Amino acid sequence: MHIPVGVPVPSIYPSLDEAPKVKSSKLVGFPPGLSQAVEQASKEFQARFWICDNSGSMQSHDGTRMIPREDGSMAAISSTRWAELGDTVMRIGEVALALRCRTDFHLLTPIQGTARPRQFLTLEEGGGIGSSLGLSGLKSASEGRCSLADLREVMDGTPYYSTPLTEAVQTISRLIEPSASALRSRGQRVLVVVATDGRPDNPHTFVHAMRELQRLPVLVVVRLCTSDSSVVDYWSSVDKELEAPLDALDDLVGEAREIRRFNRWLTYGHSLHTAREFGLVHHLFDRLDEGPLLPSQVKELCELILGCRLPEPQVDKAAFFRALTAALQDAGEVFDPLSRRMKPWVDLDALEAHLNPSCANVVSQLCRELAYTLGV
Repeated sequence: MHIPVGVPVPSIYPSLDEAPKVKSSKLVGFPPGLSQAVEQASKEFQARFWICDNSGSMQSHDGTRMIPREDGSMAAISSTRWAELGDTVMRIGEVALALRCRTDFHLLTPIQGTARPRQFLTLEEGGGIGSSLGLSGLKSASEGRCSLADLREVMDGTPYYSTPLTEAVQTISRLIEPSASALRSRGQRVLVVVATDGRPDNPHTFVHAMRELQRLPVLVVVRLCTSDSSVVDYWSSVDKELEAPLDALDDLVGEAREIRRFNRWLTYGHSLHTAREFGLVHHLFDRLDEGPLLPSQVKELCELILGCRLPEPQVDKAAFFRALTAALQDAGEVFDPLSRRMKPWVDLDALEAHLNPSCANVVSQLCRELAYTLGV
């Protein structure tokens, strides 16, 4: 007589014994899951290059600096684009040193207004990731390693002149080319971030230089330092001309505003933006400003940020919200750049509405999108 035997199936509830334990964070101000994700992702990129646009247009006074307060919140103050980029560069430098990841900062031209003109700086903790790559050479090696204080001095300088982006890209290509085969054999890449507020001096030669760069094992991110529509349109056109896509990032407020259109339940915190600038890549990041995340995607993103395991919301929504509430309490609050208040990483009421789209919610969402489009 055949006796049926039950076959064990995975539980929708995370086991405390099986749940991965998040190590103590090396990154100040990062929630545990996001910190761990950045640490793991840092091993994919053997080095990082930041091309920092220090042309004259970076003196335009339409930038915004986020100044930390003692209570953890931030104050938004008006600034030049260059000052805003300076804060970004310093945050990247702090993360790079904490994780011992070599990061090179290349200015388009030698900076003015400092003790000595400098253009190439290498921030690297001895023996860290990137030290064995063999990318040293050119001017960055002759100027030696720099400290955070050196980096701050350079970013306190005054931007001048034009935008020779083509030459900057070609310089980095020459540095990476000798190590390209070794990188590919190890399954590693180099991150190249182009932080700019404009168009290159020679758009035709620039596109060619970008194509040559993308033939190497690199990931290219464009960090826009302006919301000027003509500049945004230009970089969109460049993206279409290249064989590999560009990953474009706005500033903190701009990204938060785009994401809020479809996923208003998420508080787009500063550390999440910095993680993306540092090279953390995830397929859900591109989805955030394109449409509402599916319930399973909401779960996946919350797990990534908070460093926990959550039940499937479509199987047991109550259990999902209980686990998420506990994880949010452990993570603490984060500064919301749109409301300019401290908030949890996830707005539970907004998430409840997101996961249960009713007719009223759909109408409300359409009204919010219309208001966003009209700028009201």
